[in-house]
Amino acid sequence: KFYLEEIFHNENIVNAVNRFLYTGYCLMNIGGAFNCLYKAAQLPNYKSCIEYIAENTGELLLLLGLMHAFNLIAIPIAKKIFVHDDRTTIYKP
Repeated sequence: KFYLEEIFHNENIVNAVNRFLYTGYCLMNIGGAFNCLYKAAQLPNYKSCIEYIAENTGELLLLLGLMHAFNLIAIPIAKKIFVHDDRTTIYKP
């Protein structure tokens, strides 16, 4: 949230973007957990189950890291599009 406050300087925009990003991360985690539970129930033994969970956790963390890096790049670009230099917003919903 501090990163967003530094970029946007508007509490309403900061809260909206923060909720949007948090919702995306939660949905990714929930989807990854459900996928892991679904596939793990079909595995034949404990060894393959643990291997699958470890692999799936690594993939999920990598995906979340890529999403975070994308957000760090995309948010300043969005600021240039939607916010003037004098701190007034262009887009008003």
